[in-house]
Amino acid sequence: MGTTGAVTVALGQLDEAAAQAAAGRAVAAAKRVSARMSAYDPESEVGRFNRLAAGEAMTLSPDTARVLALALETWRTSEGRFDVTVGPLVQIYRPLVRQYQLDGVEVALPPDARVAEARARVGSGHLVFDTKRRTLAKRVEGVRIDLGAVAKGFGVDAAVEALRAAGVRRALVEIGGEVRALGEKAPGVPWRVAVRNPRGEGSIVTLDLADRAVATSGDYAQFFVSGGVRYSHIVDPRTGRPVRRGIVSATVLARDCARADALATSLCAWGGEGGLKGMLAALGAGDLEALVVREAADGALSVERTEGLKKLEVNLARDAE
Repeated sequence: MGTTGAVTVALGQLDEAAAQAAAGRAVAAAKRVSARMSAYDPESEVGRFNRLAAGEAMTLSPDTARVLALALETWRTSEGRFDVTVGPLVQIYRPLVRQYQLDGVEVALPPDARVAEARARVGSGHLVFDTKRRTLAKRVEGVRIDLGAVAKGFGVDAAVEALRAAGVRRALVEIGGEVRALGEKAPGVPWRVAVRNPRGEGSIVTLDLADRAVATSGDYAQFFVSGGVRYSHIVDPRTGRPVRRGIVSATVLARDCARADALATSLCAWGGEGGLKGMLAALGAGDLEALVVREAADGALSVERTEGLKKLEVNLARDAE
């Protein structure tokens, strides 16, 4: 998946050897997800699909089909803001992000003609997915998929289910910043997870979690600057351009991490329009908790959160008394 991860098993439920073995099974489960869905591996299911010619079909594994179904559902509810075929556009902007991160010098935006050519190969409507047979094909030559914005979360879920099957009832799994808590850290003591400040040091909020997943997406780690404007690595498939200003960080809490992962990316791609409650309702996620950080034109940050998330926030100052 091109990132790191960690499995933490709380002590006291299994002996050390059994806990180590359970953690090993969790890591193996996440690696199986990566082997099937990584866009970096040419032999993964994603890699093989991306090499297919238009009209050729391949059969997906049950797990990959499940992740793709969630991705397509999110594409529909987000009105195209979340799109796993965005790869041709990402390939244009990823080198700009790397160049800026390496040199710290402003870069030039790609010409409109190049963006337009890539956009012709972007759109989940170009995919032909038979959910019963689990077959996938493409209508347009050059269409590629990248499940990274949902597969990391699914990898977390797979690791948690492996722990549960091994008898673990209290654990925390993290892959690339996406987290899911299995039970509590100790009886009556929830796991404590910090949400990063997208424009500064430390965290913007700390949450108490038990049997919940949390995923955050934002431009704090991957971005570039052009013409004095900061652009996110997240591309809006509808315009072909990276997201700028608006929502710079989105955090979603859900029972499973795959859904939280996809929705956090969707909220970032939403931009600055609309209130959080309305955006979640439009995404079919009105039952979930979320937090978004917005950036105004003058750089000022504002935080909007759901009522349920407020109840999970930790008052660190009070705890220190």
